[in-house]
Amino acid sequence: MDEGIVDESSRILNEYRNVIAPVGLSATVLSSLITSGRLVEFPRRVPRAVRTRINKALGPKKAMDKLYVAVAWSSVEKFVVTHDESDFDVTCCSLLSSSLGVRVASARGAVGLL
Repeated sequence: MDEGIVDESSRILNEYRNVIAPVGLSATVLSSLITSGRLVEFPRRVPRAVRTRINKALGPKKAMDKLYVAVAWSSVEKFVVTHDESDFDVTCCSLLSSSLGVRVASARGAVGLL
C-alpha cells in the first residue's frame, strides 16, 4: 500500500474505497487488513530510472497502474496482483520482471496468497 493509510491520503486505499461496496465481503476484508496492521506502507516515489522503466513497460496506461508498480518496486516482495489483465499483457509483465524485478499476477491466480 502506498503511504497515507492512517491519514487517509493513500491513493490506493482511496481507490479501493471508491470501487468496493461499503458493505460486503470486500469492505470487511479491507477493514480487517487495516485494523490488524497487515497493510504495510511503501513509498510511492521511485528514482527517475525506475520511473522511466515503469513508463516504458506500461506506456500510456493509467496513472494508477504505474502507481501500483512503483509501490510494488518499493516493497520487499516486488509483487503486483491485478484484475486489469489487459493493461498488464505478457510484454509488459516481461519488461517489469526483467528490468525491475517486479512480478505481476492475475487476481484469479493469486487467491491462494491471501
